[in-house]
Amino acid sequence: MKAPRAVPTSRLFNYVVICSVLNASSSAWFSFARFEVYQNDFGWGKPVRVINGCNNKFDGMVNICPGKDEAGSVDVDIALLPQKMNLLECDAEFLM
Repeated sequence: MKAPRAVPTSRLFNYVVICSVLNASSSAWFSFARFEVYQNDFGWGKPVRVINGCNNKFDGMVNICPGKDEAGSVDVDIALLPQKMNLLECDAEFLM
């Protein structure tokens, strides 16, 4: 069995990646907390909603970025396999 590879870090993306071995699933956490995603205007006006898209999604990926409401809201994008998502959706403590 190969040893896990080191994960490069970047100042642009403040993230924590947790990798497991022995065929367990991996998790990656991305935070764009310091990147003002709703303040950008590329000529079409400021964004109404910012989404991560469907590329490079994998089971266990979580993306967190500031929400449109400037009062401290956050947008959270969670990618899970359907059976795991069903468990999360039934977790009363998580939904509070």
